[in-house]
Amino acid sequence: MFCNPSIRIASVDDLDEIYEIELECFCLDAFAKSHYRLLLFSPNVIFLEFYADTEIAGFIVGAIQPFRATAKCTIYTVNVRREYRRRGIAAALVSELEKRLIERGCFQVILQARTDNLASIALFSKLGYRKTRILSNYYAHGEDGVELEKTLEPKHA
Repeated sequence: MFCNPSIRIASVDDLDEIYEIELECFCLDAFAKSHYRLLLFSPNVIFLEFYADTEIAGFIVGAIQPFRATAKCTIYTVNVRREYRRRGIAAALVSELEKRLIERGCFQVILQARTDNLASIALFSKLGYRKTRILSNYYAHGEDGVELEKTLEPKHA
């Protein structure tokens, strides 16, 4: 399938390639490149990339928000290059993020997706996320969003 695939922590050295993927995936709704630079340096962010063959095939960004007794992670984005889609990369990135969240004691995960992003909603539903609410006029041009949530189970030895 891939030559030496791996998931690793993203580096600022990869910022140009990360942003290229962001523009490919989200065009008008893309985060600014400067936003990704800030996320790469944030201690509360887990920023992972899936490396396939000789390039970054996709990435995921999750930010942990500490609360009183618990922490919650918001998945900001999961992006996969067109030519690598439907090969399990997004699911692998989500799984690795969830593993790292559990290691950090974070067991609640939420994300938002456009209601017309059926592929993303189907993927997260398949991975055990449930729809919690509709977000009216959440995106540009009045597009609605849907919030999905999952409670992670700590792994017992």
